[in-house]
Amino acid sequence: MGPHIWQHGAKKTIEQAHLDITHFQGMTKEEEMQIENQANRIINDCATITKSFMDKAEAEKLYGFHLYQGGVVPGNELRVVNIEGVDTEACCGTHCDSTAEVGWIKIIKSQRISDGIVRLYYVAEERAIAVMNSEQTIMNALCSTWSVEPADLEQTAMKFFAGYKRLSTETQKQAQQILNLQLKLVLSSQDSKFFYSKSEHDAPTLYFSQLPAFAAQLKEQGKGVVYFGSSFVFGLVGVKDCK
Repeated sequence: MGPHIWQHGAKKTIEQAHLDITHFQGMTKEEEMQIENQANRIINDCATITKSFMDKAEAEKLYGFHLYQGGVVPGNELRVVNIEGVDTEACCGTHCDSTAEVGWIKIIKSQRISDGIVRLYYVAEERAIAVMNSEQTIMNALCSTWSVEPADLEQTAMKFFAGYKRLSTETQKQAQQILNLQLKLVLSSQDSKFFYSKSEHDAPTLYFSQLPAFAAQLKEQGKGVVYFGSSFVFGLVGVKDCK
């Protein structure tokens, strides 16, 4: 990702781990994949990991201040952890003897947690296998439901989504026309003062956008309309004894 990358923090648990790095923008899924692939190549290379104590001045001369990715270590002696051909840092934590012991890494997601800091969430070994199995199960279920091969899954999903967006727009227009006709019927009726209509929509956006245009006329005629949606009750001036 560039020479500006520096470890800013880390946390590891059995369920999940994260690594914070210095970076000026959020990461794309392609960048996450590149990092994941590179990490797994290092794991598959079975690189040897050595741990030894060294004089601080000697270690700094040999490896530079890159040693202190996890923070500056006090004292005149450092415990140096060296992943052969990959990375060298001063650390007193627990480490494997070979990168192969990590098993596998799967990046779950990345997130900008503050200005200049990106957090990578990941799992390893058995947890990585569980996550990959879960993703494969979802893909298998979609392939079965849509009767397509995995290679055609993305194209099929995009086709369905485009159709959904198109039909949603048409449905919205039709619902708006129906509501306008209902309100015109209310205004033209000479026999009733109160009207009731049950909404099939989850949100009252349509009613709040359309009803104000008719509110003055309804008030003038002393008529009221109550709309019941799944999560709201909306009433106009003139509604008194509705239950």
